Amino acid sequence: MKRILSATLAVLLAGAGLAAAETWTGWVTDSHCGKSKAKAGVTAEQVEMCVKGGATWQVWSEKDAKGYDVEDPAKLRPFTGQHVKVTGTLDPKTSKIAVEKVEAVAK
Repeated sequence: MKRILSATLAVLLAGAGLAAAETWTGWVTDSHCGKSKAKAGVTAEQVEMCVKGGATWQVWSEKDAKGYDVEDPAKLRPFTGQHVKVTGTLDPKTSKIAVEKVEAVAK
């Protein structure tokens, strides 16, 4: 019985680490401004002001017109207001992206 539980746990833990990286193309913004200012070139200072008021840093996806929160907003800050491609893993429980890489997208 102990051996079966150990094997099951090993399989579950191995499967949890196999989540494939995905990409989102869109704009770095916050949950307050969202789509309305995503393309307008919102500044890092504006986003930080909104975050202090309770908003969250987001990637506004142009594919599905949805804002995604991120687990590590410091990676987005240098790209605030820019059109970007974000590579990472979406946590199905929190709907937050664990950002691996952010790249500016040429216009």
